[in-house]
Amino acid sequence: MTVSQQHILSLAMDYGSGEKKQELDQLKKELVVMEICNDKATAAAFGYLLAKREEDNGGKTETSIDEQVRAVLYEEVDVTEATSLIFGLIYLWLRKEISEDGYAPDDYLHELLNSLFVPFVKEGTIKKFS
Repeated sequence: MTVSQQHILSLAMDYGSGEKKQELDQLKKELVVMEICNDKATAAAFGYLLAKREEDNGGKTETSIDEQVRAVLYEEVDVTEATSLIFGLIYLWLRKEISEDGYAPDDYLHELLNSLFVPFVKEGTIKKFS
């Protein structure tokens, strides 16, 4: 077992129950956007980079949509994957903004947004968040 595997196992044991499990569940909800990544390693790398950015920003966690898009552009991924990630980020950002304005998920505006983004985001992203 590698050192990283030991760390993950230790975290799993620490956050498997009680208050720490609630903390883990909340973090998973906040990071559901990572579902748009093509693989687990990329999602983990982005998670690490988000944590690093948070530390650099003095604990500020939320990044603007333009910062998120720039982060994808600076990653070494192929153009097709980058395009899908960027459209996915913009789609999720717009859904969040629309929901915060009081539009229900079954509202016409959400349906329109879904139909406009289907061709551009990774398959399953829109169905998963609809």
